[in-house]
Amino acid sequence: MPAYSVAMEVRFNDVDGLGHVNNALYLTYLEHCRMRFFTEVAGSKSERDFPFILAMAAIDYKAPIKMGSKPVVKMWTARIGGKSWDFDYEIKDAKTAVVYATAKTVQVAYDYKIEKSDQLDGSLLNLVKGLKP
Repeated sequence: MPAYSVAMEVRFNDVDGLGHVNNALYLTYLEHCRMRFFTEVAGSKSERDFPFILAMAAIDYKAPIKMGSKPVVKMWTARIGGKSWDFDYEIKDAKTAVVYATAKTVQVAYDYKIEKSDQLDGSLLNLVKGLKP
């Protein structure tokens, strides 16, 4: 499966006093992409079904996103471990091809019933293995 992509809409309240999307919203854009992937592709019914917890997030800001921009978040699997995996991201403009940011998150397979990390295996492993850049 190729990388998962989702178009974002820059809303008026995303923009700060400097005229660009506030840096904290970039994390929200990444989260929205993960959420859409796990609900639309992985079949989770809600965020309560997500089989992981977020352990780390890092963003490398490249250019400001402004009103009228058409950002698209692209996500793929960059590393797979025994209990965790990395998603890499690119936020890029659909019209101009400007790269606004690159990012990485680390997810840990997690069993919410027993509140412990879990092995990354089975259908979850196959799902994340399939996301190629």
